[in-house]
Amino acid sequence: MAMSSSLSPSSPKPTVFIIGFGSNIGAGVARKFKKEGFNVAVASRTVEQLDVMTAGYLAIKMDVGKDKDIEMGFEEVERVHGPAAVVIYNVAHATFAPAGPSNPLSVSFQNFYANVALSGVHAFEVARLANAGFDRLPETTPRAFIATGNILSSKSMPPLAGLCAGKRVLASIIETCAEAYGPSGKRFYYAMEVSPQGGPANPPDADTHGLVYHRLYRQKAQGHWEVRFVRGGALWQTKPKSCALGIALNA
Repeated sequence: MAMSSSLSPSSPKPTVFIIGFGSNIGAGVARKFKKEGFNVAVASRTVEQLDVMTAGYLAIKMDVGKDKDIEMGFEEVERVHGPAAVVIYNVAHATFAPAGPSNPLSVSFQNFYANVALSGVHAFEVARLANAGFDRLPETTPRAFIATGNILSSKSMPPLAGLCAGKRVLASIIETCAEAYGPSGKRFYYAMEVSPQGGPANPPDADTHGLVYHRLYRQKAQGHWEVRFVRGGALWQTKPKSCALGIALNA
């Protein structure tokens, strides 16, 4: 298979680790990176129920709500393929308010806490371990952490209060890490597909996510930490501004 052009021909195959693998976005991202010559490792609570072995992926059963599972998952990836060069956090957990949109506090505290923890808080541990792995890669190897986001990090939706809070936590983690580590070549992105009008993309397009995530991996400089794109991969923008790469980014 063709190697990513961002690596020299003599470099070992890079590895992508997709946490929160599923049949839509996760599968689309995995297909793209596999096509580009990456080792592909995927993890989820139900990974054994998905058709991953025939695709040649390293399959890891993982509950992202358990710190030990996260640690063991990274250890297994490194044991088999070495440290991952790109880690994808594709996890979300949502509970609709049972009493309807006018009563977001009808969600139990336990469900709200789970929504926030899985959609956002546990990404901190994933990012921490990903960053440690990045340090064990050659400096010439591109390294990126990409979180699947949505517009709820900046827009309220009362019946999904827990998911909104979780995505805001996730966005904050990514912004902080991009500022701290981006200049040294360890890049962090909060990426979301939106409609042409800037609203939610329903349903999200799996292949577009694969295209954009691979493009972000190959990007040479951090650029903006938040990336909004439309089906097909073009960047969405209202008032475009240029980053250091000359790429139009959403203001």
